[in-house]
Amino acid sequence: MRLQRITELVYHRPWLITPQAHESIRGLIERKLSSDDTQAGFFDDFVVSRKEPKVENGVGIVHIMGPIGIGLSSIEKTCGSTDLNDLGDEIDAVQKEGATRLMLVVDSPGGTVGGVPEMADKIANLSIPAFAYVPPGGMNCSAAYYLTVGCDRIYASPSADVGSIGVYLPWVDRTAAFAAMGYSVELITNKEGDLKGAGYPGTSLTDEQRANLQEGVQQVFDDFAAHVRACRPDSMKDDSMRGQSFLAREAYDRGLIDGVTDYDSAMRTLRNFRCR
Repeated sequence: MRLQRITELVYHRPWLITPQAHESIRGLIERKLSSDDTQAGFFDDFVVSRKEPKVENGVGIVHIMGPIGIGLSSIEKTCGSTDLNDLGDEIDAVQKEGATRLMLVVDSPGGTVGGVPEMADKIANLSIPAFAYVPPGGMNCSAAYYLTVGCDRIYASPSADVGSIGVYLPWVDRTAAFAAMGYSVELITNKEGDLKGAGYPGTSLTDEQRANLQEGVQQVFDDFAAHVRACRPDSMKDDSMRGQSFLAREAYDRGLIDGVTDYDSAMRTLRNFRCR
């Protein structure tokens, strides 16, 4: 991912991710921006290999891990991020290899918005049974939960973290920093373009610009919440969709998942699950 695209996504686009994960990404970028090395090793801090998909005894096993995005670079994918284009191809591939059931192993704090609603619909409408499992210490949060809530079952280990159903756009007002450096930024647009240039470095948001950004964030959340409610109509309550996440047992009590168990037990349940 080019540096320009990264900074645009981090500072000016809505995210389906936990605040802690976004802070880690933002901190890494700011450290790199303040150093002389902004290209080589940009994502070294995130190096964790994402496992290849496979088929075992008729079950396709596909991993969703790390930050989620679409159209990611080879460097980002090598560092463990999940590209939604790859995810879709892997789900298709294991079915072509004979998988009659799908297990999504999830350890992700979420990610960007692009491609998530479409992939969530694909997973929810698979013709084979699909389960999601969150391993010990893992996360199934925000965009990852959006993707997997349409599975037939979601199971998690006791120490897993689940939920974070919400959307946010991190806005950083740099006007004071620019003023301290002796800069005053004035953005000149066409007279009709009162929303053009919102977020330009060194400017503050107008009330109209802020309202427009808020509307966009709300639209993403409304789609997210509607998908969650459609997939879990009998268990999901509004109080569980305030952006917070839960350890597995509370997630189960609140209806976000279907059980707290180990991977082998979840796999046995999947193998015996009645086909759709």
